[in-house]
Amino acid sequence: LKVFREERQRSVILCIDSGPHMSFGTRGTFKSIKAARSAALIGWAASKQHDRVGGVLFGNPATGLRYFRATPGRRGLWRLLRGLTEPIERGDTDEAQLMAALQHLDSGAATGSLIFVIAPLNQVTAGLERILGSLKQRNDVVLLPVDDPADRDLPAMGPVIFSNAAGELLEVDTDNPAG
Repeated sequence: LKVFREERQRSVILCIDSGPHMSFGTRGTFKSIKAARSAALIGWAASKQHDRVGGVLFGNPATGLRYFRATPGRRGLWRLLRGLTEPIERGDTDEAQLMAALQHLDSGAATGSLIFVIAPLNQVTAGLERILGSLKQRNDVVLLPVDDPADRDLPAMGPVIFSNAAGELLEVDTDNPAG
């Protein structure tokens, strides 16, 4: 006969991309809103189970990498959600910020934590498998990709002017497959 004890006060850590590229969406809402809703739902569920909630926000050029320590109660969740409501600075985004956030968690997260990575994972980053494997050895890791169909395929709309995070304009003929 085995006796199992319910886990109590487990650390739930939400690793959320809050970069300028998250201010995009073609299906009803921006990717940043989808990520915030997911984080809020997971955070409230964890809080209801009496788990500690904390997180890491990355991608915003103005704030850089922000770590919120996992705390019992709802205080840690509120701080994290408040951080998601801060304005996103325009500027160049660094794809390596996801790697930096995951490396920070690999060295700083308590063993046995439940880590949710809420980010657009459609870009292959060198070394991502290695760092996720290292995280998975000591923690439970759940990947929640946030993407939009237009990230993969642009609809044919003719010539369209796009601006990047730095404010530079680029005209693209979406009817021309060559660009």
